[in-house]
Amino acid sequence: MMTIIHTTKLANFLKRVLGGSLLLLLFCGGIALGNSPKVTVKLHQNRTSLEEPVTLMIRIEGSREAPEVVPEESSEVILTPRGQSTSVQIINGVQSMHQDLYYAVFPQREGTLTIPPLELRFPSGARVRTEPLSLEVLPLPAWKEVPPFSGLVGSGDMRCLIHPREGKTGEPRKLTVLVRGRGNMRDLQPPELLLPGEIKVYEEPVEESLRPGVKGYEGIRAFSWSLIPLREGSWDLPPVQLALFNPEIGGYQVMEAPIPSFSAQGPPLSEGMGTVDTQEPSPFPEEPPGEKKEESREIPLRDPEKKALGDLLPLPSPEFFLVFFLLPPLLAGCGEGIRRFFRGRKTPQYRMIRRSRRALREARRARNPEDMLAWLHKALTWGIFARLRREGELLTQDLLQSLEGNELGSQEVQEAARFLTRLEKMLYGEGEKGKPSLKRISEKPSTSSESKESLESFERDLTDFVRRLWR
Repeated sequence: MMTIIHTTKLANFLKRVLGGSLLLLLFCGGIALGNSPKVTVKLHQNRTSLEEPVTLMIRIEGSREAPEVVPEESSEVILTPRGQSTSVQIINGVQSMHQDLYYAVFPQREGTLTIPPLELRFPSGARVRTEPLSLEVLPLPAWKEVPPFSGLVGSGDMRCLIHPREGKTGEPRKLTVLVRGRGNMRDLQPPELLLPGEIKVYEEPVEESLRPGVKGYEGIRAFSWSLIPLREGSWDLPPVQLALFNPEIGGYQVMEAPIPSFSAQGPPLSEGMGTVDTQEPSPFPEEPPGEKKEESREIPLRDPEKKALGDLLPLPSPEFFLVFFLLPPLLAGCGEGIRRFFRGRKTPQYRMIRRSRRALREARRARNPEDMLAWLHKALTWGIFARLRREGELLTQDLLQSLEGNELGSQEVQEAARFLTRLEKMLYGEGEKGKPSLKRISEKPSTSSESKESLESFERDLTDFVRRLWR
């Protein structure tokens, strides 16, 4: 009887302990779920100028976790992390803490801008979404000089390329202005060209290779035009000028890059590109207007002495039935093969391989090292884009670095970067701190210093690398 009593007391004691522990766990879990983090967002100032960023502070209370901040996409502002801090206070025995996250907000245009909502994702699964904020951006100081303001607030450099340098009248020359810089690069407008009347110009689509950086967007923006000379001669065009606002000096700057000279040979063309009427007179005399003559036709009658068609044809042989049943599948297979062949020719990879192969042929036929290097540059660019299975015309070091590990291997990226660096060095030379200089292509010392044997060796190595990319 005593054993039964002690066993009953032990069971009741265990029930009370386990029940209290379960209630304590549920209570603590309810407190943890009920106390969601409190997030406040504010700007240090609501008014700024286009060249001056403002600081955005995100304060988090009630959580020790470090959240992931995901802003919505916006073309008006760029947010860049600037650091964080943690503060702990104890008042009357009550402890409180908060985290502060700091972001730099770079405005991209003038006027009243909207800073998009931010989503904070905590490791525990909680998510908090902030409200959008307004920021008034004051205009820049007035600029009334020549050239007009390009819209770029930041820093950068510029160079001009033209290809081919020689040709016939009526053949287009591609003029490319490359602007490398940082700031609101997406708002950069094309510079104005000062061209004589005997050159017709057509603007081409803008290409860019940009990525968000510390002070806005960083990268290259390329503007291209097709220049068509209408008469024979050579031209030294005025240099291209571009005005920008540099926040580091607090004023405007004018960049300038010379345009390489080019020439054309052949008969002059009219403003309408020399279109003439090529319709030849008909060799047959036209009939005078009037009533049409009716031609009389005789219907031949069937000769009753001729045999019927069935009597003239021989009886089908076994070989005839064999060919009759095998020929349709063979023709269908040939048609499918031809269809797949021509369908493959329409892919971007096939077009890039054809362009790259043609550039390698032109490089071998080039009479001077400058044209050979220009064609090798195109062959490398189109070979890389053939490897990526898409079309493109602009190859930069930044693009190669972004492709490493994703679409290209590390060894391929290193080889392509080495070839691209050497091509740019031989084509454009080097300025201060290893940057390409802005002098004319005809005055570059790098090409002249290269021996013929080293150029041929370089051309063979680059050709082998491009052919490996085709595979």
